[in-house]
Amino acid sequence: MTIRLHLPVLAVLAPVLCASALFGAAPPLREQISLNGAWRQGGAVPVYAGDDFDAKTYSRAVDVPAAWAGKRIRLDFGAVNFIASVFVDGRKAAEHIGGWTAFSVDVTDLTKPGRSFELRLDVLDRTHPPISDEHGKMLWPLGGETPSAGIVDDVWLRAYGDVCIEDAQIITSVRHKTLEVRYTVRNTTARTARVVVAADVVQPGRSGIIARAASQAVEIPAGEVRKAIVTRAWGNGGLWWPDRPTLYYLQSKLLRDGKTVDQETRRFGFREIWIEGNQFRLNGVRMNFRSDWVLFGQPVHWGAEAYTPEGWAKAVDQVKSMNVNLVRLHKHPAPQFAMDTADEKGLCLVAESAINSAGIKSFVEGFDKPAYMANALKWVADWIPSARNHPSIMLWSTSNEMYVITPQDAHTIESVIRTADDTRPIGSEDVKNDGAGEDVGFDTVSLHYPRRGDWNWNAQPWGNDRGIYAWKEFLSPGKPTVTGECLWVPGPPALREAEQQRTMWWQGIWTRGMRYNGWAQIGPPVWRWVKDEPPGSLRVANLKNAFSAVAVFDKAYDELGIAPFVGSGHDPIEAWPEVDAGGWQDRTLVLYNDEFRDTGIDVAVRIEVDGKTVAQGSKAFTVQLGEHRDLPYRFQAPFAGGKTMTVVFQGFKGKQLRFEESRHFRLRKAGQSGKSSDRIQFGDSAANRKIENQQKVPKDGATSN
Repeated sequence: MTIRLHLPVLAVLAPVLCASALFGAAPPLREQISLNGAWRQGGAVPVYAGDDFDAKTYSRAVDVPAAWAGKRIRLDFGAVNFIASVFVDGRKAAEHIGGWTAFSVDVTDLTKPGRSFELRLDVLDRTHPPISDEHGKMLWPLGGETPSAGIVDDVWLRAYGDVCIEDAQIITSVRHKTLEVRYTVRNTTARTARVVVAADVVQPGRSGIIARAASQAVEIPAGEVRKAIVTRAWGNGGLWWPDRPTLYYLQSKLLRDGKTVDQETRRFGFREIWIEGNQFRLNGVRMNFRSDWVLFGQPVHWGAEAYTPEGWAKAVDQVKSMNVNLVRLHKHPAPQFAMDTADEKGLCLVAESAINSAGIKSFVEGFDKPAYMANALKWVADWIPSARNHPSIMLWSTSNEMYVITPQDAHTIESVIRTADDTRPIGSEDVKNDGAGEDVGFDTVSLHYPRRGDWNWNAQPWGNDRGIYAWKEFLSPGKPTVTGECLWVPGPPALREAEQQRTMWWQGIWTRGMRYNGWAQIGPPVWRWVKDEPPGSLRVANLKNAFSAVAVFDKAYDELGIAPFVGSGHDPIEAWPEVDAGGWQDRTLVLYNDEFRDTGIDVAVRIEVDGKTVAQGSKAFTVQLGEHRDLPYRFQAPFAGGKTMTVVFQGFKGKQLRFEESRHFRLRKAGQSGKSSDRIQFGDSAANRKIENQQKVPKDGATSN
């Protein structure tokens, strides 16, 4: 039985310009007590990054509030890896199989409000049946190669009504301007319950209720579950954007005879991600993902200090400072706090399953695939509900480098995900072979480390002499082409060490060609390299600029690759391009506007010799949101043969400097001399768009003619 509640139109909210004012901590789900902290046995709970052990026992005393009399008492676990036996006062209450997923244990009949009970968990790692078979081959999804055993997410003692809301899937549609909530309501009593579902929407930091509605009476038979769907119109204000992550609380109640018998609060953001052609759209604006990836808990990725709530918040800020706008949660899910932080800070996520064989191939070779697939489908059905209300999650990834499953297997996994959540695109990371997305009907085409058989994987640039635009041939015309991992140094450690620095330079150059060609997601490793770079690193600045939302690139200079930065074994200056002193250079700028408002960009170009400005000019241009455009420009080189010249490119929005990059040239003597008549010209027709030399550019913005 499905009940639909039609609610009135929500009032349009006034836009809020300060993103920090929109942050609000995730609210308590309901009446609850955190069981995080030091347990008498087992140590601190949780260890979000996981522990390395074969078997471990956790125990502590738990006080049940007297005020919870008449309530259903549950233990809610965010995740326990990988086999958890739960005991209350020595009596076994439940057993949970499978890591990374949330589960709940009803302990009402084993406890009494106003008293304490002894909680014990006996936990086994992934090497034990039924997670693995007697030969050590995996029968359930294991996630990453790190052990990651134990209590790895929050633990709560919660009070529920005897008729209660068990789940609420919050679906927001910008295209239809609707808010839909799909409630799961359970009746644990011995008789039919007649209840009313009521819902309020409020915004953190604002007083009053934004919207209120109530359903007709709903009858739920004894011991059964019903779905109730709430649908309402939504105004045009208050969308969740990465730069303005507006968040709301949905406060839901169950009323019986006018009295509240159960209530909960969930946080959400109003936004919608969809596909048009071979590009993503977020709230109607083209969304180009410049991404990183992290295996949560593995120190080599973001550092061990990143895997606590405080450390993660800092790491998110650092990753965003590199102009990364999306992070793939690699090889297995992350704790709830990681997704909460992304919601608050506007970091987009790819949520990836624990269906993975990279780095753990010994667990897979010769495994019982039918048994594994059956368990994997159960696992996926449990995983999606705990993550789907996070507005930061843009995409689902079915698996990572799971070479032992077929495209048809992947399609089956995809179908289970789509049943649990049909609001986001679904992709994969290298299922069976590159391009599996075309074969199995995924929403994206995922190319994991794009390459062709005739290309030398160890050669750089990738694609031999084909240049930074070589990967255009990979693009699908009908689906977004994504790569969650690319530009990685393969091979033995000695090779990785020798080539790492050159690879970092390539990450900041090759990705420019990918952006230009229209890749919907670009995913080189970013923070794992950047975090160890010295202050002022030019490699870091180069990659940061490559990912800048507002960017002004000199196209021909980027096509030179990394030679101007690393040289050919000698001074890099020898690899700087030469221009004739006093001669004119016809070149092309590429302007990017990967933002969500304001199509105007002021472009400024400045020429310096020996640190002194000899010419500068600027012009205002329009670039559609999420798009880029080519801009012809030309400049006359200074009459200073034998010297070096720096050209500085800047991009402004309003009076705010959003981008700056310097490119260096050598001035070749050309037998010319004369007064300084250097000039810079923009536009399709240099004759009617020129700007004379020495035009004054304000420090806080760019002029326009």
